[in-house]
Amino acid sequence: MRSFPALATLLSLLGTTLLSACGGGATSGLQPPPPEGPTTLSADNMLDATGVAYVADNQSYYDYEVLMQSLDSLRTLLKASGSAACPGGGSVTLDWQGEVWRYTAQNCKLPLLTLGSGSISIDSSQRASAGSKLSLKDLVLPGFYADAPQLVYNAQYQIELPIADVEGKSLSGAMSVSNGAATRYYENITHSRRPADASYQRRELNIRSPRFPYPLKLTVIETAQSNGRSFVVSAEDGSTLTVTELGTSRQLELRSAKSVVPLAIRTISAAELAAARSRARQ
Repeated sequence: MRSFPALATLLSLLGTTLLSACGGGATSGLQPPPPEGPTTLSADNMLDATGVAYVADNQSYYDYEVLMQSLDSLRTLLKASGSAACPGGGSVTLDWQGEVWRYTAQNCKLPLLTLGSGSISIDSSQRASAGSKLSLKDLVLPGFYADAPQLVYNAQYQIELPIADVEGKSLSGAMSVSNGAATRYYENITHSRRPADASYQRRELNIRSPRFPYPLKLTVIETAQSNGRSFVVSAEDGSTLTVTELGTSRQLELRSAKSVVPLAIRTISAAELAAARSRARQ
């Protein structure tokens, strides 16, 4: 189970900073095309839907965590406006104006990844009343995935102010990820936590992927108290796909909006899931 180490570090940083791609305004690459039609999940497409949903969760959450940990590395390199060499080669430039910090990469090789080009911005100008903001602007990650040689990330995230003993959004926003040939859009992203249960995480997002013809919604709940993870993909017609982890395999259960009993059940191997995820990244 994953925690939020990068987020905790970032929140301490955001006592003096807040994120934006260009100090405000819309980030490029975040506008999805109009829907092609109403979503429906079926026995024929539930494996593809699973792959698309796993990729969406990876890119909107886990990739975000890695990027935030890389931001810590950038902060170590540069704490004032200027340029510096990166540990494995390349360089990074910091433009610090007021309470907006923008790091721009030039083939910057860090311990966890390489930032080919683009920027990561932090803006803390409204931290006391509205939390903090985080943006990725045309951020190119070469070689981050073996089956997707170069990905371009654009994102706008809002870090919510913590409220003691109350479940609420700790993170919200939108992201797009392009491989040059096609773009995935993730909207209405929310990450929620419970102060009383450090293991609890709830993640939700809307997905539009070129590898699935209709929009999807993903809801993931992780908590040690439930001894597992709930992973549910839903469609506009109310159909749902529940994915249950069975060791390295996964059990897929398809239900209609009005059905409690599964309409279809399928167990897939780790290799089948890996192939579905690889297709979803193409």
